[in-house]
Amino acid sequence: MQAKQINRRKLSADIPDKDERIRERIIQKLWRGITIDTEFTVRGGGKIEIISPGSWNHEEGPDFLNAMLRVNGKIIRGDVEIHQRSSDWTRHSHSQSPHYSNVILHAVMLDDLKDPVTPSGVPVFELPFSLPPKKDYQPQEIEENAETNFCRDFFHSASDEDARIFLTDAGIERFRNKSTAILSDMIAFGSDRAFLKYFFDAFGYKKNRTAFAKLFSRFSEYDRTEINQHSTTILWGESGLLPNQSKEAFPDDKMQSFVSDCWKQWWPLRKSAREKINWTRNAIRPLNSPERRLAALCIMLEKFENSPIDFFLRIVRSNTYPSAFWPAVRNILKIQCQLWENHASFGSILPKNVSLAGESFLLEITLNVILPSLYAYAVLKKDRTLSRYALDSYLILPPEQDNSIIRAAAEKWFKHPDKKRIILNSTALRQGTLHVYKEFCEKASGRCAQCLLSCSVRY
Repeated sequence: MQAKQINRRKLSADIPDKDERIRERIIQKLWRGITIDTEFTVRGGGKIEIISPGSWNHEEGPDFLNAMLRVNGKIIRGDVEIHQRSSDWTRHSHSQSPHYSNVILHAVMLDDLKDPVTPSGVPVFELPFSLPPKKDYQPQEIEENAETNFCRDFFHSASDEDARIFLTDAGIERFRNKSTAILSDMIAFGSDRAFLKYFFDAFGYKKNRTAFAKLFSRFSEYDRTEINQHSTTILWGESGLLPNQSKEAFPDDKMQSFVSDCWKQWWPLRKSAREKINWTRNAIRPLNSPERRLAALCIMLEKFENSPIDFFLRIVRSNTYPSAFWPAVRNILKIQCQLWENHASFGSILPKNVSLAGESFLLEITLNVILPSLYAYAVLKKDRTLSRYALDSYLILPPEQDNSIIRAAAEKWFKHPDKKRIILNSTALRQGTLHVYKEFCEKASGRCAQCLLSCSVRY
C-alpha cells in the first residue's frame, strides 16, 4: 500500500513512540468519550454516526466490543479496533486473526495509508482530534472504563447471596430457553434425532458448526439398521475427510490400516458422490482438529447404541441423586482411543498422547446438550420428577471455563476482582452471566443508560 500525505502534528504529544500502549490507551479513552449521535464524514465521502462506541475490552481482541454505528444511513453492530495509525492494522496482523472478524470500524488517530479501508475491507475512520499531552492523564484514568455503569453499582451494593440469586435465576432462564429449542425439534423430528442434532452441533464449536450440521443431515438419511451397524464408517465417509490413499503419506501403519478399512467399508454404503463438506482449519488448535472431533463423536455414538435418550435415562435411574449425575456422565463418556489420542490428523502425529474429549468439553456438552435435552424430554412426557432432576443437576455443575464474555462481564460489573471468584463459582452462575450480558449488554450495544436492566435497577 502507498502512503498518503498526512498531518503528523496529530501525534506530536510528549509520549515516546516506543510507549505505544499508553498512546493507544489514551486514544481508546478519547474514542470512549466521542460525541455520539453526531455525523462524521469519512475519507471517500461516506457518512458515519456513532450511536454507541461499544464496551471497552481489556482482554484479547478488538478494543471495543458490540458498538453500534450508522453508516450511510444503515445501522450496523460489531467491534471497533483502535490504533495510532491505519498502517498498524497490517503491522499487528489483524487480517490473519479470527478475533477481528467482527470488526466494523478501524478508528485511528492518523490515517497514513492510501486506501480508505483495511486489507480486510474494514472502513478506516480518522478521529477528529489530536493526541493530548501525557500530563493531562493520570495512569488510573487512562486504564479506567469511563462509562457510567449501573450494573457495577448494583453488584457492588448487593450481598454476595443476592448477586448469586439474581444470576442463578438468569442461568435457569438460559437453561430453559435451550430446552425449549430442543423440545421444539423433539416434537418435529423425534427425541433421539433432536438430541443428536444438538450433540453434533456441540462438536463443531464456533468454527465448524455448519460442517457438523451438514454431516448430521447426511447421517440422518441412512436407515436405523445401517446406522446401528456402520455409524463410524458412514460418518467418516460422508465427512469427506478420508484422504486419498494413493496420495497421502501416513505417519505409521496403524493410521494407514485405519484409512484402508474405512474406504473398504464405505464404498458399498455410500449413497452417491457428493460435494465435500467445507471444514474450517484456520485458527484451530491441532488438538481440536476436525478429524479428532469426529473421532470423538464416532466413539460416543457407539456408546449410545443409537438411542441417546434411553442411554442417559439409564444413567439417571442408576444415580438417584442429582449430585451423582455429572460424575457418572464424566466417567461413562470418558474416551480412550490409542490411534487418535496421538494424532492431530491423518498425516500428523502429536508429541504426546492427548485425550479426545477432556473434562471441560464433557462438562460443556452436559450443560448445553445432555441436561437441556433431558429437561425437554421430561416436559414432553410430563415427567415432573425427571425435569426437577435435570434442573437440579444443572444447578450444581462445577464452573465451566472462562470465556471472553464472562471476562468482559466481570470487568464491567465487579469493582473488585475477587467478586468474580466468589460469585461465579458454578456453571449455572456463569450461564446466568452469559444470559444477562447477551440479553442486555449486547442488545444495548454497551449503552448502559439505555439498557432495560439498568433502567429497572435505577427505577
